[in-house]
Amino acid sequence: MKKLRQNDGFSTVYLVLIMSSLIFLIIIAYEAAAGNAASAAAENICLTAGRSVLSEYQPQLYSRYGIFALKARDDDLSEIASYYIGRSCGGRGVVAVSLTDCEVNTERYPGLSAAALSEQINRLGMLCAAKAVLDETDLAALFGSLADSEQVNSEKASQSLRDLNSLKDYTDAEPAYEDPETGELIEEKSESPEAAETRRQARRLLQDYKKATDPDCAGEAPDGGKVLDRAAAGSLPTADLGIGKTASVLLSGGALEIGGRSVLTGEYILTVCSDALGPNPEGALSYESEYILYGSGSDRENAAAARRAVFGIRFAANLAEIFADPEKMSELSSIAASAFSFIPLPAAVFMLASIDAGIRAGEELSEIMDGGTVPLIKTVPSFGSYRDYLRILLLALDNDIKTARLMDIMQLEVQRISGRGFCFRDYAYGFELHAEFDKPVRFSRFLDIGDRRHGEINQIHTYR
Repeated sequence: MKKLRQNDGFSTVYLVLIMSSLIFLIIIAYEAAAGNAASAAAENICLTAGRSVLSEYQPQLYSRYGIFALKARDDDLSEIASYYIGRSCGGRGVVAVSLTDCEVNTERYPGLSAAALSEQINRLGMLCAAKAVLDETDLAALFGSLADSEQVNSEKASQSLRDLNSLKDYTDAEPAYEDPETGELIEEKSESPEAAETRRQARRLLQDYKKATDPDCAGEAPDGGKVLDRAAAGSLPTADLGIGKTASVLLSGGALEIGGRSVLTGEYILTVCSDALGPNPEGALSYESEYILYGSGSDRENAAAARRAVFGIRFAANLAEIFADPEKMSELSSIAASAFSFIPLPAAVFMLASIDAGIRAGEELSEIMDGGTVPLIKTVPSFGSYRDYLRILLLALDNDIKTARLMDIMQLEVQRISGRGFCFRDYAYGFELHAEFDKPVRFSRFLDIGDRRHGEINQIHTYR
């Protein structure tokens, strides 16, 4: 009987030890599960709070351009985030957490970032249809054809231009002077009449060549337009980024990086911005697309530069077409050999071809600026309106430059619509969120880990 009681004592101690260990394991599992649940709850709370903070975007910028940006005041955004997180925390239960600290940092997502703005532009839903149209018209092929035309012109004209320079030297060294009263050329006695006539013909041919190839002779830029106020120009994103005017779109570097990003940015610009044929009479600038191309504060200067560029495209295309036509080249060679025998044949043919191409380019420019269509290449007859030529120029412009100037237009327009100051430098496209939480420990006296557990959440929130 005594032995039986002794065994019962051992069994009781054994059971107590087993149950204690089991209870301890349950407590540990409970606390671990509660910690994971609290961490997941804090993560979701911060996600919701971050999205709520992103809802503080600039309304006029979104309604006019579909672009999201929020005021980059970290202290104010931290208060807003703390409010949303605090309202979602608290309560009683396994996942109860409390916020101890919250910080928002917008430094990595500045409003002046052209790359960040391009990400939003590329994701805009309204560009899906535009991209399908671009795929059909194959802008890359069109631009490639233009580049091929330039190459053909360059190869054909290299020797001709050298001869042409010699011809200019010949006409410049004229043994004659102009009568100040009558304006007539008075020949010196040292030159024969035949030589004088030859020089006059050469000079006349050069004048015709210069006139035909000068885009300013093909008409003037449209009247009117606006000039940007200096104070407003000084606060634009391009001023902050140090981006000046563009003298030549083709030399800006964009032609070397033609891709989906550049195509979509250009198409977006044509969708939301005005141009010389469809001006914005209420805007700070009437010709917004031309401003993005050239960056002058004068509508008239930008429009004139765009006209010269369109003329140059048409001239290059016409000249390439002439060079590729054997019958036309044979005809020009015959004319050059018979009428201008005193000029090296390559130079004479080049000048005659250029005169022909320039005259046609001037006529085509007038038709384009009247709202007509002049196909760039015959295989795509529907592609040739003024906006199509702007599309080509935008494609050739460096993407960061056109995005920065697009920000200029957006800033000016939002300032006009809202009636308040708006500067991209004061805005951001996202932020980093850092939040710290505390959670009560239910069985702290058994676990010896203190009565509260500490954790932190780090998240990135951007407009997508």
